[in-house]
Amino acid sequence: MTGQRRHDEPAPHPDTRGRPARSPKRVRFPIEVAEDESLIGIVSRSAREHVLGRVWPILHAAGIDTYTPGAVTVADPRLIARLAEVLRQEPATLGARHAVKGGMSTTFGDLVLPMGTIDLRIRRIAPRSLELSPHHRAHWMNRLLACCPVTGERLVDRCETCGAELGWYLAWGIDTCEHCLNMIEPAPVPLLEGADLEGYRLVADLMSPIRGDRIRALAPLPSALSSLAPGTIALTAIQLAASLQSTPDATADMKAIRMLDPDRQVPIVCDAGRMLLGWPRTVREMLHESMESHGSDHGAFFKSWRRLKRMASEKLSGPERAEMVLAGIPDLADNIWNSFAAGMRTYNTSEAMEVLGIDNRRTKRLAEIPEVVLVSKPSRYRGNRQFIADSIDDLRERKDRSVNLATVGYDLRIPLYGVEQLAASKQLEFRGDQAMLTAYPRAMASRASFEELVSGLSANALDTAIPGDARRLSDCVRLLGGDLKPWSSIIGALLRGQIEYWSEGERFDTRTCFVMPDDLKAFLGVRFDECEHDFPFSAVLTKEEVAEVLTIDTPQLAASCEAMDLAFEKSGRRMQVEKDQVRSIARRIISNAEIGEHWNLSPKSVRHDARTSGVRRIAYGWDRAQMVAAGLVPDHMRPKGQS
Repeated sequence: MTGQRRHDEPAPHPDTRGRPARSPKRVRFPIEVAEDESLIGIVSRSAREHVLGRVWPILHAAGIDTYTPGAVTVADPRLIARLAEVLRQEPATLGARHAVKGGMSTTFGDLVLPMGTIDLRIRRIAPRSLELSPHHRAHWMNRLLACCPVTGERLVDRCETCGAELGWYLAWGIDTCEHCLNMIEPAPVPLLEGADLEGYRLVADLMSPIRGDRIRALAPLPSALSSLAPGTIALTAIQLAASLQSTPDATADMKAIRMLDPDRQVPIVCDAGRMLLGWPRTVREMLHESMESHGSDHGAFFKSWRRLKRMASEKLSGPERAEMVLAGIPDLADNIWNSFAAGMRTYNTSEAMEVLGIDNRRTKRLAEIPEVVLVSKPSRYRGNRQFIADSIDDLRERKDRSVNLATVGYDLRIPLYGVEQLAASKQLEFRGDQAMLTAYPRAMASRASFEELVSGLSANALDTAIPGDARRLSDCVRLLGGDLKPWSSIIGALLRGQIEYWSEGERFDTRTCFVMPDDLKAFLGVRFDECEHDFPFSAVLTKEEVAEVLTIDTPQLAASCEAMDLAFEKSGRRMQVEKDQVRSIARRIISNAEIGEHWNLSPKSVRHDARTSGVRRIAYGWDRAQMVAAGLVPDHMRPKGQS
């Protein structure tokens, strides 16, 4: 997706000054690559063979900058040839294992997998398989596979000795824990054998990142299936097998299947393999068994049948997947769509959920908005609402042409509250209508407006040499303390040409943008008043945002939380705290870094001057009011509300 880069995606590393690219440092010798070896496995094993201890030297030599080494699998394609040069491998060898990461998918050639299927962060291994050959199999990165298709053993992603997750940072051997350096033991789970292993291996090979595995896996399949894409065959079979499970929470949702406990996930993949080997007879037998298991529970029967009907819908599942489902269960072809509004295309609740990709709770809230819901059926019907199909389609299209504000912040290297300022001040086109916020609560902006903003910022940068006394914008803003930093005013000034700036990258962000430090002093005392804008500002800040507002680093923040009476609460994967509490602290306390930025003093000099003047030390810094009274802070840095 243009303009977006998540934390697990490597950044492009082009030459930014127009100079000829230098030849990278190379390893001393190439390793022999196994046919089914993963790309990160090649990097890690080469680092191990050269006793480098870590994978970073190889990645950095290739210009790959990523927080997650496993994300080399989806690195910028331009860097794969450079990585091949570093590893002394043929570019085609690495290119065959490289994936392209799109908005909702990860693509290996003709294999398209849903986003999140490939695990880029955790190292999953099969110790028994490593005894046969000490290389990391590409299959092991697939989160739909909890077992090794070679030996049938359960994959291990955590050290039994120290309890730590296995990662890719150190390179002491694929079978070694990078935390305690102990060998990883096999999981104490029975191996897959016989027909189960045969079916499991078939499904795994159909989803293999290695093209040769996929081609070989098509050979035993009936001609009715062999014309379809291998990935479509495997994923559809898994969905069918999961949907036909005789459990109350049976599902066809790929994300839900991916998140299942291995004890439940493995039988589903085995059933999918058995289904394909006996297609279409086995899928009909499994359908009959599933329907019989419902007995007199008509609700469960219809729920299961509706789930299968959605899979048979070309609009909801795609033409290839719908074709395969209908070939296996022809009875699903009848009455796939329901609509009762003459002359108008409509969706029922289930269809609207599928098109929008949202859950039932959000769909019910959406049904209260007149612009998207048409009418209600008589009360004897359950699930009685019909949604206007054009409105639902438009809502999904606008979502696909939007970008999360959090992603904008990551790309520009500014905090989320700063992006909210840009949206509230109309520098970004905010998707703030009721239907959009109901269906997709995460705040979004138009992707076109974001690209226009970045293009303008990139184009306005001076193309002369960066002066020696210029500094990164992300460092200079530390000067602006006492409240939230006025990011909308700063970005607006850059766009209007009121501040001269230079960029060392082709695409603007605050870490590659250089300004003269004195130019930022024009924003001292400038505040962005959220009350003046009709915008749903977030009421919380994350730890990183708190550190940015207080002009300290995260270790200082962790050490000072108790002294500031700052209690973070966990929300999902993030730790957050009330924004107003942080703003109050920023007005009361001034950090060494903020003072040092203004006067160009070292922290040691700041501490000396403050103590000499008798200023009270508070948590991570000093009493801002006393600093003003002592003349150590100029008037325009005075806390809000003081005179």
